[in-house]
Amino acid sequence: MRVKALSVFIVFAAAALMTVGASASEEDYFSAVASYYNSTDNVVDYLLSTKLAVDEIPVTLHIADRADVSPEKIAKQRGEGDSWMEIVRNHDLDAGVFYYMVVGDLNSEMYTPPFERFKTTLRINWNRIELTDNEIVNLVNLKCVDSHNDYSAYEVIAMRDSGQDFVTINDRVRLAKYELVRAENARRWELAKAEQDK
Repeated sequence: MRVKALSVFIVFAAAALMTVGASASEEDYFSAVASYYNSTDNVVDYLLSTKLAVDEIPVTLHIADRADVSPEKIAKQRGEGDSWMEIVRNHDLDAGVFYYMVVGDLNSEMYTPPFERFKTTLRINWNRIELTDNEIVNLVNLKCVDSHNDYSAYEVIAMRDSGQDFVTINDRVRLAKYELVRAENARRWELAKAEQDK
């Protein structure tokens, strides 16, 4: 029993150390990812301890959710060198699990190619669509950052096309949303004040 308790302590202590050097922006990104996928900080810390890239954490959680398996299992497959598409197919899924609807015309160096593949392929044939690891990372992070923050997908895409990483993008989106909410609250306060002054 003491050995098991010690093992659990060591795992969590090691995982906690993973984010000790993380910036506030990285912590916000990890927290947003955990929240969006109804996961926990402990799971995110564990995934970081497996040497997954920061922007692969949401991909791992996304596939685990769609395949109804543990994130640890997906991380293990990734650690063994499998591509994201190989992992998805291993769980009887296809590229459709990465589809995210963006309404309107899209002119993006990074996002137009995968979106065009979805657009020009019948849904029943999406199992034939191939996506690169980078395209999958971009699609999943777009969905996560955009949906979690209820923000413009086009703004997220533009920031990504300009070379910004998703930690920075999430930080900028979060701050922009904060400013929007602050401005809206100020506007409502002014309207309420004007009503009282009548």
